[in-house]
Amino acid sequence: MVKLTNFETNALRLIMVSLRLMSVYHEFPKNMQKGDDAILARSNLRDFCVEQLHNWIKIRKDMRKDPKFKKLDDLITPLIQPILDKKKPLKKLRDNYVSHIQEEGRNFKDLPNDIVQKYKLPTNWA
Repeated sequence: MVKLTNFETNALRLIMVSLRLMSVYHEFPKNMQKGDDAILARSNLRDFCVEQLHNWIKIRKDMRKDPKFKKLDDLITPLIQPILDKKKPLKKLRDNYVSHIQEEGRNFKDLPNDIVQKYKLPTNWA
């Protein structure tokens, strides 16, 4: 059995997250119908995207520890800057709602739409 290096493991993680995001990108237009079920489906897709974008940002941070990747990352940063600009609200949405909503006794200071409006995210939560 071959042992992967840290860089290879992180690259595999990044590929898996990217594929998940691409599948949502292709599925989202199919869920643009009207009605309560469609709203719930869109909300679920958005939750999933928030989680995956958070993962993607975290993996990228891990990969930047490798000097070879840092050189590549410096080149692609202008392409991914829109995602990086939304790092704080994505983390806040993920931490407060997507990952921990099931916990009893959560005290939510900001509601999802409050976060969306505060950070001017280009979406509605519903």
